[in-house]
Amino acid sequence: MVLVEVHNSLSVKMIIDFSRIIEQQAELDKGIFLKHNTNYSNTFQERKLATLVELGELANEVKSFKY
Repeated sequence: MVLVEVHNSLSVKMIIDFSRIIEQQAELDKGIFLKHNTNYSNTFQERKLATLVELGELANEVKSFKY
């Protein structure tokens, strides 16, 4: 179980369980790896870059984010 506690700008506390999302992503990855004849290790750099891009997009959406 992966739980993350989040507080938003209205001081509302939310606990998000990422377990289901992680399981679904693993299933999606497995299908992609089979379809494209690759594996987790061979796509590490691309997935790392994609994660950084998504984090940047999240930071742009969060109203309290300042840089």
